[in-house]
Amino acid sequence: MTGLPASQGKSNSFDYIPFKVIDGFVLDHQQCTAHELCLSKAATSRIVIVVLKRRFVLARTNTGDFDEAEIRHVVHDCGQLYRDISDKPSITDFYTDVTQFVLSPTCRSCPSFPTCSACYVPASQSYFSQDEAWLQAKIASFTGRVLDVGMGQVPYLVGAADKIQSGTLSILGLDPDPAAAGLDAGIQVHIGTIEAFDAEPASFDHAIAIRSLNHFEDPAKALEVLAKVIKPGGSLFLIESLPLPLIRTKKQADTSHELAQGGFQHLRNWDSYPVLELLSKLPFKVEWHRPISPDTCDQWIIVAKRLD
Repeated sequence: MTGLPASQGKSNSFDYIPFKVIDGFVLDHQQCTAHELCLSKAATSRIVIVVLKRRFVLARTNTGDFDEAEIRHVVHDCGQLYRDISDKPSITDFYTDVTQFVLSPTCRSCPSFPTCSACYVPASQSYFSQDEAWLQAKIASFTGRVLDVGMGQVPYLVGAADKIQSGTLSILGLDPDPAAAGLDAGIQVHIGTIEAFDAEPASFDHAIAIRSLNHFEDPAKALEVLAKVIKPGGSLFLIESLPLPLIRTKKQADTSHELAQGGFQHLRNWDSYPVLELLSKLPFKVEWHRPISPDTCDQWIIVAKRLD
C-alpha cells in the first residue's frame, strides 16, 4: 500500500519509552507497590509497568496521534503491548521484530485493575504464530477461486502451493500498489482498489482481506463489492489490527520517526465491531468472530458466509 499525507492517514503504532526502574517493586493484590506510586488510581495507560530483564520498569507514551481513550482501549482493555527487538525503522515481521507482552495474571484479578496503569510481562507463547498457523491451514483447505484483497506479501502461500500448482486452487491478488505485480508468487495480480473492482457476480468461492481493511477507501462500498463477487455459500475472511503499542528505547523511537518513509498508510484503526455492523446490512452470516483481547495478538478475525 502506498503512503498517504499525514493529514489524510493515521498512524498505526505508538511508542512507550522506559524511563525509570522501580527497585523493590512488589506485585501483589494486597501490598502492590502500584498503590504507593499512585498508579492504582491513575486511570491512564499512558504510563505502564513492564518487566524488562527481570526488573520492573515504568514506561511512558507521549503520543499525540491517539487520545487517552484510544490508548486505554488498546493497552488496558485489549491488553496489547509489544517490545520492538528489531532495530528497524518500522515493524515488518511479527515473527522476528517484536516480543508480545501480556497483562500480569495478578493484575487481571486485582480489584484495582479498572483504574490501575497495570503491569505487563513477556508472553509465554506467540499468539500471532497461532493465528498465522490457523490462517495458513484455512487457506490450504480452500478449493476453487479465491480473491485476496490487499494481497501484500501473501505469507500463506507455502501451505497452498501444491493446490495452486495442480490447478485445484486459483488466487487473484488485488492491490492498488503496482509493486505487487512484481511478486513472483505464482498467482494472478490485478492492480486496483476493491471499491473499483469490477468482476462477474458470484465469480469467487472465497475472499480474504488480511490486514488490509484499514487501507480501504470506503469499507462499506468494499464489502458491497465482496458481497457481489462471492458465490452464495462462499466465505469471507477478514483479519485486521488495532494500533500497535511498542516498547522502544528513546534511540529506537527517534530513529523510527526520522527514517520512516511513505507517510501514514492507514485510513482508520477499526476494531471488529464497526465491520460487524456493516456486514449485518449485507447478505452475510457471521460464522465466527474473534475480537482482540488480552489472550490474543493485536488482530481480530471475522469469518462470514455469503447467503443465498
